[in-house]
Amino acid sequence: MKPKNHFPVKILFRMLVLSAWIRCDSYDPTAPGPQPAVLEPVRHETMLNVFGVLRPDTLDGRPRSFVHLEFAYPATDFPDSTLVTDADVRIRKLGGESAADSCVLAYTDIDGAFVREYRHASFFPDTGTYALTCRRQGFPVLTAETTIPGMPVIQDGIFITADRLLSFHVARDEYCGMVEIEVACGDRRVSNRFLRPESGHVPVRLQLDSGFKGSCTLTVYAYDLNLSGYLTANLSIKPNIYQADFSTVTNGYGCFGSMNILKREIGL
Repeated sequence: MKPKNHFPVKILFRMLVLSAWIRCDSYDPTAPGPQPAVLEPVRHETMLNVFGVLRPDTLDGRPRSFVHLEFAYPATDFPDSTLVTDADVRIRKLGGESAADSCVLAYTDIDGAFVREYRHASFFPDTGTYALTCRRQGFPVLTAETTIPGMPVIQDGIFITADRLLSFHVARDEYCGMVEIEVACGDRRVSNRFLRPESGHVPVRLQLDSGFKGSCTLTVYAYDLNLSGYLTANLSIKPNIYQADFSTVTNGYGCFGSMNILKREIGL
């Protein structure tokens, strides 16, 4: 005797087909997300766009700090050039008491040593907080601040294992959000970046190959909080997702940051 069928097979089959159809129909990766009922008109405000870095090191005795300045424009426009070369660009050390703590940057290459940017031939910043002001007719006054971290400090020495794993800790600095480590031996180079953890020093692990041997140069770059955020910001384009502009400045766009550097020779 056949057992009773309490749930007809045909009904079960139809329910599975219907469920699959509803699931496939409701998921369309190319379909737009929820749309607003009203689109508010947006007026483009022309503002300055800056990228500036203060750094204490030099190249052939010339300071390497610079400010790059452009203007922002609507995506529908295609200007011949976006460079701003005639702005009044000033940097001032907050809390400074002498005239040397404030300078006006000129659009120059400093005797051909660099590409043309806003620079000053005798501006050698040290640790501390600096304010940037950029003025140009027709634009809001752009302002920004950065605090240069202290020179990186390596805690408890440098270790290298038998499989050539270089390891050490960089002392925590409240003004440094990320460090970049580079090891150079001749024409061989390897580097990596390490974010500051929520607490404690910054652990560094860098794998070297057999080509790194003898006397090598270890360089530790300490990026301030502004540059750390700028270099790690997620700027990828995702459909149907709003992403706010990343900026560390006021009345403009871009990033004004700073860094400090430690260099030392190590034997491998």
